[in-house]
Amino acid sequence: MDKTKIQFYTAAWCGYCHSLKSFMDRSNIEYESINIDQDPQYIDDLYKYQNGGRTIPMLVYSDNDHQVNPKPNEVLNKIKSLG
Repeated sequence: MDKTKIQFYTAAWCGYCHSLKSFMDRSNIEYESINIDQDPQYIDDLYKYQNGGRTIPMLVYSDNDHQVNPKPNEVLNKIKSLG
């Protein structure tokens, strides 16, 4: 995964996911969308990163750090920290 690659765990029914995607699209932040309804095997990733939780949206960054339901400024700060 390159240093700016973001995996975005989402579902069509998730309003918070839609809001965060809109922000990221407007900000030209690239991400790989992983829809847990279409690909339920990825739910295991939620459990792994969240110690048994399964909250979305969840972003996973190139340094393997993650954020659960982050605010836009948290996403920008994280991307900035990755250089």
